[in-house]
Amino acid sequence: MGGQAAARLTLTSDADWLHTPGGITLSGEPESVTVTYDASKLAAPGLYVGTVWARAASDTLAGAVFRLTNTIVVPYRLRHPFHAQQTLAAGAVRRYFFAVPDVAGGLRVAVTAAAGRGALLYLFEPSGHPYRGSNSVETVPGDTATGITVPGEDVLPGVYEADVVAPPGEGVSYTLDAALPAVAVRAVGSGPSAVLENRTPDTCVVRVHGQLIGATGTVHFYAPIPIFAVGCTVGRVRNHSSAFPAARSKNCKYAILNRNGIRSASEASISFREINQNPINQDPLDKPLLA
Repeated sequence: MGGQAAARLTLTSDADWLHTPGGITLSGEPESVTVTYDASKLAAPGLYVGTVWARAASDTLAGAVFRLTNTIVVPYRLRHPFHAQQTLAAGAVRRYFFAVPDVAGGLRVAVTAAAGRGALLYLFEPSGHPYRGSNSVETVPGDTATGITVPGEDVLPGVYEADVVAPPGEGVSYTLDAALPAVAVRAVGSGPSAVLENRTPDTCVVRVHGQLIGATGTVHFYAPIPIFAVGCTVGRVRNHSSAFPAARSKNCKYAILNRNGIRSASEASISFREINQNPINQDPLDKPLLA
């Protein structure tokens, strides 16, 4: 508001949890407005929106000079599974917010339509963007619980938003459930090793299995040039007897280096079939590359 002539403005709030001074005086310089929140009235999880309106003290019917909108999100903590049975009017939306900690291990949100034409469920990440996986599902009465699952490797710490939308023309009665996994992987160490955490007060039976899903390697071959290196990224690892594992992926490239280890301009692709036809069971430098 800098640069304006001196003016007295009255300030009012349209929410009982949002408090503001009674007014401010503008005298051509920037002015700050300090608002406070009543935490006792923000205890229940949900979305709170309140606005501070500024009007000219000399003419309060002239309309607002400016407004300050405040939005507060109080999420469900999911210390226990969330369960709600509610009704939506035709075309209406109800928003739910769930806090997901850093080592949550995943998130599951499901909706079941009890009456009406059905309902839509949308899931948004803490950034506000739609969930990167399957971010929406539709359910109709008679279906079992239809939901969205965020696996542990994809979950982001923060507040997720789940929206239930009723179709136009008819309302819907629905049930919404949300929960974190009972057991989560707290840490993965070397060895390999993993630390599991039981989030429930009861004893859990857990089945653990591991799988190698990626590997990277560099092998040197004899060639009539100083250095010849092959670097491969393996998309799937299987049992193998040669120096390179068998794999379906063909994302393998070779590059030619000079005596100083500097890459030359030439670079080409080579398939795993070509490498596996010439298994390297001895010193790689004793075998030529046949490509």
